[in-house]
This record gives sequence, C-alpha cells and structure tokens, in this order.
Amino acid sequence: MQLFQEAILARFGFVQDKYSASAFNFPAENKPQYIHVTGTVFLQLPYSKRKFASGQQRRRRNSTSSSTQSLFGEERIGYNWAYNTMLTKTWRSSATGDEKFADRLLKDLNDFCSNKDNRLLNFWESCLDKMHSSAP
Repeated sequence: MQLFQEAILARFGFVQDKYSASAFNFPAENKPQYIHVTGTVFLQLPYSKRKFASGQQRRRRNSTSSSTQSLFGEERIGYNWAYNTMLTKTWRSSATGDEKFADRLLKDLNDFCSNKDNRLLNFWESCLDKMHSSAP
C-alpha cells in the first residue's frame, strides 16, 4: 500500500523531501514528507518509514478511524496536507501556482483517491500491468 501511495504522489507531481527530517532532527517516527514541484504544497504520509530490528514488534494504534485492516495487518491510509505559506508572492508565478492552484490540486487528488470516474482503479490496473511486464 505504501508503494502505491507513493506512486500516486509521484503521478501528481510530488517529490520526496529526503533532507528536512535529518536536517532538523525530527523525532524517530520519520514520516515520509513530500513537496509539490511548484512548491505550493507540502504533503506527509501518515505511516512511519522507521526501520525495525528483526523480531522487534511494531507498536500499533487501536483507532479504527485512522487505520484499516487488510491482509497485511493494520495500515494507515491517507495523507496530511499543508499549503506552503513560506512561498511569498515574489516567488509565485503562473508556473508555480497560487492558492487557487493548490485548492484545485487538493480537490483533484481527493477526487482521484475517491475513485471518481474510476481514475484510481485505472491507475491501479496500469501499475499492475507495469509490474507484470517488468517481472522476469
């Protein structure tokens, strides 16, 4: 599921920010953070990329509202979204977007994740096709 979430973000123009967490000494949860290529939006996935030693149990939350049961155990699905308010008007242009662009991007991402017009299903099927075609 995590790889699929990351593929969706890449499709929408988000790149992973691999440097901020280590630069600012964020807590060990180390949730993956992304920024849109225009710089207008930050996004964070709710799961942790923390590495666990073999045999070590991962602590899980019991909240059903923030997680879902699957064949692979309990997984958190979704994302945390924030506008980049540090991007001043001086640095904004038609190429980088503005608040209206960020609103449209959020709506489009929500519609996609809600499978509006079967876009999510079609993307899933295209990912499966790519995976099967690249298998040895």
